[in-house]
Amino acid sequence: MDEKLNKRVPCEDVLVAIGDIASSGQKLQEVLATGVVSLRVADACGALFNEIADLAGAAELPTSDSDT
Repeated sequence: MDEKLNKRVPCEDVLVAIGDIASSGQKLQEVLATGVVSLRVADACGALFNEIADLAGAAELPTSDSDT
């Protein structure tokens, strides 16, 4: 896990980041499906998936007194 993710991150921030990363991954998957690019793109997709998993683990769940 990256040093940046050693701290807890607000859940809302994590969800936004995961959504942005997932959108990028979807675009890369579309490019990969064309067969024109190298397998490095597949590696990048895998790295994005791992980043999402790390972010999910760093999320600080909302408390009962929060409005989220």
